[in-house]
Amino acid sequence: MRFDKAKIFDGKLLLGYVSKVTQNYVLLNTPNYYQLSHYHYNGEDYHGGLLYSYVFIEGDNYGFLGQISEIEFLEKERREVTNESFDAEPYTYDSKKDLELNPKVKVALLLAFDNITFKPKRISVHFPNVGARVFLASERYVGEFLKGLFQKESGSTGNNSKKYKIGHILGKERTDIEIALDKLFYRHCAIVGTTGSGKSWTAAKLIELLIMEGKKVIVLDPTGEYSKAFKDIQKNVQILEIGKNAVIDYHNFTYEDLFFLAEPSQGIQVPILIDAVNDLKIVGYLKQNTALKKDYEDFISKDNLLVKQKKSKEKYFQLKEMYESYDSSDTLENVDITNLPKQIENECVIDRGDKFGDKDTKLLGYCLAMILRLKSVVESSAFKTIFVSGKNQQRVGEDKQAENSDVLNTIQNFIQSDKPENLIINLKSVVSEFQFKEIAVEVIGRKIFEIARNLLSDNKNGIYIFLDEAHNFLKRESENETRRYKYKAFELIAKELRKKNVSLVIITQRPSDIPDGVLSQFGTFIIHNLTNPNDIEKIRNVVERSDMALGLLPYLDVGEAVISSVNLPLVLPVKFYEPECKPKIFEN
Repeated sequence: MRFDKAKIFDGKLLLGYVSKVTQNYVLLNTPNYYQLSHYHYNGEDYHGGLLYSYVFIEGDNYGFLGQISEIEFLEKERREVTNESFDAEPYTYDSKKDLELNPKVKVALLLAFDNITFKPKRISVHFPNVGARVFLASERYVGEFLKGLFQKESGSTGNNSKKYKIGHILGKERTDIEIALDKLFYRHCAIVGTTGSGKSWTAAKLIELLIMEGKKVIVLDPTGEYSKAFKDIQKNVQILEIGKNAVIDYHNFTYEDLFFLAEPSQGIQVPILIDAVNDLKIVGYLKQNTALKKDYEDFISKDNLLVKQKKSKEKYFQLKEMYESYDSSDTLENVDITNLPKQIENECVIDRGDKFGDKDTKLLGYCLAMILRLKSVVESSAFKTIFVSGKNQQRVGEDKQAENSDVLNTIQNFIQSDKPENLIINLKSVVSEFQFKEIAVEVIGRKIFEIARNLLSDNKNGIYIFLDEAHNFLKRESENETRRYKYKAFELIAKELRKKNVSLVIITQRPSDIPDGVLSQFGTFIIHNLTNPNDIEKIRNVVERSDMALGLLPYLDVGEAVISSVNLPLVLPVKFYEPECKPKIFEN
């Protein structure tokens, strides 16, 4: 559509004149209230007296698009507002009466545009002048200004990307919003809103479009609602359900993962736990080195534990030094985690100077709570079906003859593959007991980070990671204030992988629980209904200021949202279209 300045600033659509200018809004006075009434002109309906009506403001070099946010009669004029006044026909008013009824209108400034090219831009240093004329905006022109805002600018990479309709301007059903996906996800994306506000359908709509465009998508699905949603639109959607047809090899755990399981205290238990892990790693090392094992047989018990009691300290530290020169990693590689509770007991020995003494019952008492917790963890049926040694995998689920998929190996193959595959990791069967679900997501996130950081050198097509229920996995700090450990894999993905063309999309109902350092990395926010004051305040602190649009948040209906993006010159209220592939909440 070709813009016509004369039609944009049409005198017959004059609403009033700017009387006050601020950074976020302008005030204007109208000659009389008739200009706020409903009328039909040039094939369109106009109503300047309705909130959220769009207006154009005339400037010297730039024009401005605004939206009415407040209308009132001045205090001195309110006594003139009577039934008789509004029942009369316009032409029966005398000039004096017209001047007395002079409504004041507040207009939120949305964007500026060049008066010659009509190219939109953010309002930064250019503002309307006092006295500037204000006109009601044609819905057709508003639509043309707004619907292409997500499209790539000419000359930029990917300008030929296909545009997709995701919804329409809120209150403007005929004004579609079209997006180029690479622009929407340019700097990560956060989808937030209360339960039932439409977050899942919005996420499904975006996943659906990415799959249709041949992008690589990983969905971490804690509740299983996406597990069968996308099978109909693409065959190469691989679904892994941890605890049913897939497992995680616990040898990929780090010490911090183990700390979440064991919950050691900082004083005595942490160093004892680390020593126990290291000693089990030494046992695994000796089992692989037959010649070396003969020299240290007295340190290894029949049940593959390292025994220090009444053994030479010098010989032990020689063995420890040899192992550390071989492997100094902080993972549980070569550790049989089922032996860990007993190994902690073996660490509780008296120091006799040149040798280890008998068992230290006092030290053992300090570690007893940690030992009992770890014993409960590793002996639980949930642990045995979710976290399985890669060297001793057992099939879980109904088909015990089928091969179990290792989630972490699958992720590595997925990232390395050039095929436009899609991977949904269903964590519905992973219980929250002992923080199993949080640990599983952390281990998966760390694997994605490590592989993407090390292997993706020229990833032009991009990888898109969707993390549902993100507030459970991006906590600001541990719930136990005595611990300093935190989940950080997805924080690292958000901070470091954008340059690798990896986009993170988080979906959460509690943005106030997401760390500030993580939210600051996001360039696009899709904000559905929010009612919690803390959540609303958190969003106000991270998105572009627009009190008018953000004021809508508690009143948005299902599927309605406000979009704020570094690639948009304004904060935009949108009604999202329903996805073809609808997620089913808590699907059986």
